[in-house]
Amino acid sequence: MAETPSRDGDSSLPTVPIAVNNPRHPRGLLFSAALFLLVGLFSGVMPFQPMAFGQAEQGTITGAVKDTSGAVIRGAKVTATNVATNVVSSTVSDANGYYTIPYLAPGTYNVKAEANGFALSSVSGVHITVNLSTSVDLSLKVGATSQHIAVQANAIQLETENSELGGTVSRQQIIELPQLGRNPYNLLALQPGVLPVYFNAGIQAQINGGMANTSNVMLDGATQVNSSSGDLAYTPPLESVGELKLITNNYSAEYGMSGGGVVTAASESGTNTFHGSVYEYVRNTDFNANGWYPNHVGQKRSTYRENNYGFSIGGPAALPKIYNGRNKTFFFLNLEWDPQSTPDIFTGSVPTAAMRTGDFSGLVDQNGKQITLYDPSSTTLVPGTANKYRWRAGNLQ
Repeated sequence: MAETPSRDGDSSLPTVPIAVNNPRHPRGLLFSAALFLLVGLFSGVMPFQPMAFGQAEQGTITGAVKDTSGAVIRGAKVTATNVATNVVSSTVSDANGYYTIPYLAPGTYNVKAEANGFALSSVSGVHITVNLSTSVDLSLKVGATSQHIAVQANAIQLETENSELGGTVSRQQIIELPQLGRNPYNLLALQPGVLPVYFNAGIQAQINGGMANTSNVMLDGATQVNSSSGDLAYTPPLESVGELKLITNNYSAEYGMSGGGVVTAASESGTNTFHGSVYEYVRNTDFNANGWYPNHVGQKRSTYRENNYGFSIGGPAALPKIYNGRNKTFFFLNLEWDPQSTPDIFTGSVPTAAMRTGDFSGLVDQNGKQITLYDPSSTTLVPGTANKYRWRAGNLQ
């Protein structure tokens, strides 16, 4: 028998026994590895999770635990509970009373601290956005552990732990702000110092005077930028993005591959309650006005038909009578289709019926002057020049 390790202080991630069937045999190794990954997935523990050092789209809560006189409290247990999922992350304050809880998914948290001889103290409504590191100090009052001192956090959490400059686009803004093309990265143009430059795959903006195609764009910590051209290799569906953050200056050393800004995006996540959406966005010729030039030359509106539709659903992962993922395992699925029927417009010149018979007398320039054609089979160099030629006289008509 073998057991998967659980994270210290996290009671929501149980230790799961795994039966190993002849691990020395290749088939047994494959079976054991597959079973290990499967059980790790459904228990919230991935075998390689401790190796993830960067946090990119994840947030951090840090602070100090003190008593009412200002003296630090060592060894206080501090927990942060995600309101939407009830997932608990915990730590213990150090000798100086400080604590840090990293790797928190974006969302709203309740933070509490408890220590022997002190009443429990909590701060509720701590909102963590993408890559936010915020400070939450906790004050414990002498009393019984059954007593509880509750504090409501500010509606907006300030970035107090680093000097990064930038802005965040919330889930509500991503879903509700109107935009052409339903590309979540287009909303980055709302941030100060951003000059949008649009490409087929989305936006790669000029940030604070820098060049386009020099910013790093990451989704859930993975780079989405082409290594050769610098533009976006993948743009996620708008409904699947939870939050966006654009860092324009003073970003930390954990971010590389950027000569401009850094974009970090976090995927939408499931919670303990099921939620989802069904949507369709229509663009059609009947809704469009004609362009100035086509209208000027008497061309009709070009045909344009686009139906962008799909659905999303998220919630706790569960297998009836086998596994209940509430408070532990969650899923989010977004499928989207975008069929288009838009012919390309091409304006060109074709020979007239007379020209097809060799009569070019009707070939004139924009001023109505006849254009004379000469036989190209014989040319002579213009005297005194190195690269100018003149044609032998004789109209082809």
